[in-house]
Amino acid sequence: MSQSEREQYNSTVRDNFPRNIIAFVAFESIWGIGLPFTLLSVLIPSYLNHFATPKLIIGVVSSMFIILTPVQLLGNRFLGGMRRKKNAWLSYSISCMGYIGYSIIGLLLPANYRLLHIVLFTFSVIVFVGFIFLAQPVYYNILTDNSPLKKRGKLLGYRTAGMGIGGLLSAYPAKLLYDAVPAPSSYHIAMLISGICFVIATLSVLFIRDNIDPKRIREYQSPHRQPLFWEIFFMIRRLWKTPNYRIFIFFIALIIAAGALAPFLITYAKDILGMAENQSRIFNLIFLAAAIVAGFSV
Repeated sequence: MSQSEREQYNSTVRDNFPRNIIAFVAFESIWGIGLPFTLLSVLIPSYLNHFATPKLIIGVVSSMFIILTPVQLLGNRFLGGMRRKKNAWLSYSISCMGYIGYSIIGLLLPANYRLLHIVLFTFSVIVFVGFIFLAQPVYYNILTDNSPLKKRGKLLGYRTAGMGIGGLLSAYPAKLLYDAVPAPSSYHIAMLISGICFVIATLSVLFIRDNIDPKRIREYQSPHRQPLFWEIFFMIRRLWKTPNYRIFIFFIALIIAAGALAPFLITYAKDILGMAENQSRIFNLIFLAAAIVAGFSV
């Protein structure tokens, strides 16, 4: 790639950044508005515990963000390319449909159909997490390609804080919902509300002026692509050989380990400490406040 081509690309990215940063932060902020209604680390153990689900099942479903992590390796393979913005939007939208679809079914399905509720809810979580993981690496490529290098840290802070602030704004309405409507209907209505918020948030992706890095364009247009297995193998090997990435993996592993145990705080609070079902919303405030602190610290 010539120097002039690179300079023209960087200039276009800088010119479009004021518009794109609004789209990026809007995506996170509107998504954050839906989070207090169905924050997964609170929703999964609370909902499944309501139906007296075995703790092993609760643990497995709560760990879907870990179990389905490898799906991210497939994102760029299947959703990347010159239409990556629309592909990412579509994948995010399908993930939201898992919530909306089950929320409607759950409202119509009698509460005594316990096993069916558990199975369908688990399937909706798999759809939600799986399609988010498919879209996520593509969306992050869009973020990277359309953010000037020196402004990426600030953008990350704005995005994280936007999600946290959006969540705090709707935390009280979410509490009112869970206080006013008995379970399990409260969960289903909450999933419907959050699903609609998430769908609206995904529309922000379509407003991004996507300027694809010229190097990435050549990758997308290359007629010689490696088989999927070898592409993943070489990608993992390349990343593992990078010292900074190994450090990053170590700390992410610690965060994931803590996150995997967090849902059991809900079941412990209910089974051992006798916390009422609607009081579990306090955990939403704790998690979202942490997101705001982390966002501003960046």
